[in-house]
Amino acid sequence: MFFILLGCLTHQQCVLISVGETQTIRAYIIMSNPTTIADFLADKSALTQSLFHQLVNECSKLSDITLHPAKTMIGIDNGKKRIAWITQLGKNFVHVVFPFKQPYTDNLCFQKIAQVPGTTKQYNHHFRMYSKEDINEEVIGFMKLAFNEEANGCEL
Repeated sequence: MFFILLGCLTHQQCVLISVGETQTIRAYIIMSNPTTIADFLADKSALTQSLFHQLVNECSKLSDITLHPAKTMIGIDNGKKRIAWITQLGKNFVHVVFPFKQPYTDNLCFQKIAQVPGTTKQYNHHFRMYSKEDINEEVIGFMKLAFNEEANGCEL
């Protein structure tokens, strides 16, 4: 069997052709892993890009931050630890996970709170942002908590 790289459809999708021993030809679309923030934002709607930039702007008002793109998500780092993870950039939303040491169930902003399996020290709080107004006082309060009070908490 041998492989031929036929070409790239976009900067994240390439077509690979394999030819088997029986001359069977198969085509595969290979998704490359995003390695930069631009890779994550490529082909996203203007709304999603605007929401992403609004989230980053709000975070940077609280502290100096660094964005760390990984294979499937973007970490938001405050210089001590990753205080949040942007896990999904949808057509019309940005999904963010805040890891806390305890569940904060008395809120209106998190759509899901889940304990990380195998640990009693981390609860992921899932926030989905559909509009710029979704970053309200309650969300900013949890962002501050992530940046400050739990600064020595959940190591990811």
